[in-house]
Amino acid sequence: MAAITFTPAIGNADAHGKNLSLLHTAPGQVSLAPLYDTVPTVMWPRLPDRATMRINSKDNLSAVTLDDIVAEAASWRLAPQAAQRTATDTAESLLAALSAGDAPEALTEMVRTRLRALLAAGSGRTAG
Repeated sequence: MAAITFTPAIGNADAHGKNLSLLHTAPGQVSLAPLYDTVPTVMWPRLPDRATMRINSKDNLSAVTLDDIVAEAASWRLAPQAAQRTATDTAESLLAALSAGDAPEALTEMVRTRLRALLAAGSGRTAG
């Protein structure tokens, strides 16, 4: 759920299947590899805010809410409470990292705005 939360948070419309990999660290153990080729494509005005992989049937990244992420997790038969917790923790961690980082101001503000909207829409509260 962290990767799914990260994608709309940074506005990465290029998050497609070829940009995801699985790690097989031991027999029967599979995990998602660290993300790579993550690009805030919404920073380029000529590129659409349309996801290559939908989240809860939504392909407009700026319209994705925390509830959509939880619903997507439920469609994969994952526990909604765990998905909610992971998505919320990821968004809040990203918000905290923005304060400590040195990314360009336009990028920082765009991501901060998207994260606050994502958290507020999915939790009935206003994100700090």
